[in-house]
Amino acid sequence: MLRPIALLLLQVLVVTPCVGSSGKRKAPTLSPGDGRKRNWTAIQDFIELEWVNQVEECVRSNQDGDTISFNHKGFIKELPPGKTTDGKGNPVSVGQQIDANYDPESKSLKPLEFVLGTPRLIVGMEAALRLMCVGEVVRATIPGGLAYNGRLGFLPYGTTVMYEMEVLSFTKGPGYAPEEKTTRLLWVISAAQCEFFGAPPGARRWSVLRPVGERHESG
Repeated sequence: MLRPIALLLLQVLVVTPCVGSSGKRKAPTLSPGDGRKRNWTAIQDFIELEWVNQVEECVRSNQDGDTISFNHKGFIKELPPGKTTDGKGNPVSVGQQIDANYDPESKSLKPLEFVLGTPRLIVGMEAALRLMCVGEVVRATIPGGLAYNGRLGFLPYGTTVMYEMEVLSFTKGPGYAPEEKTTRLLWVISAAQCEFFGAPPGARRWSVLRPVGERHESG
């Protein structure tokens, strides 16, 4: 009797809507170097892109191992209600600049080089760069979960930021060797686990015996 029951359980569709108390889609909290596998397509759904300059004829195939050189400026877009100071007590306000690739010694811009897939940028910035080509400029509005929620004290938890980025050069990399795959049974059983697994909000997800590293099916 146990075998038929186990087979039936493996076929169950589990609905896991990631929504906040207000019903608004909530971005997962992901930090650089947290070791969690990225579903970049799902992550990009949480980022609002305003194209200042967009190249029409562009093959957008950026992937791990590619090197991008770019300029950037970061600002506070939205603060949580009632929050006016950072973790050190310093005042913060909407529109305040928090980041830039400006070299104070040379008084000039110093482009940042970044290898996709390495833990150097907030997740929201990398997600936007994966959609960009040389010569493009974008303003990316990034929710706190994909920005600085994982960096305690820098900004109030839940602060939305906006980064303006300009891609200057792009070098195709060799790509990273695929991780060794192991079969494992993984269950997604509740909405509370959405954030842990990086599930897109409202997604229907199933989990069965399958190679680790394969993307969850959603729809």
